[in-house]
Amino acid sequence: PTEAEKSAIAPLVAVWAGDDRREVVRQIEVLLERGRRNLAALEARKASLKRSRDHQRVRSFLDGALQAQQRGDLLAARELAQRADVLVLDLLED
Repeated sequence: PTEAEKSAIAPLVAVWAGDDRREVVRQIEVLLERGRRNLAALEARKASLKRSRDHQRVRSFLDGALQAQQRGDLLAARELAQRADVLVLDLLED
């Protein structure tokens, strides 16, 4: 990013300081773990799921959440992890 882009990002990073940041990171970790666990359970029940579009979407959301978290974009990471969680829970209900 350019210096101007870094300056624009800085205020967003400051919002997630201290306890707030730890809580968001904890939420993301919980969602990622639950998503992985539920997807594995779903795969065990439905072998054809591995080839399905829904499976690919859940995996994509989980991978995207992890990548966003690694680059420090906690808002995107939490949003993607929540999407994966909702989708996989919906698939478990079917």
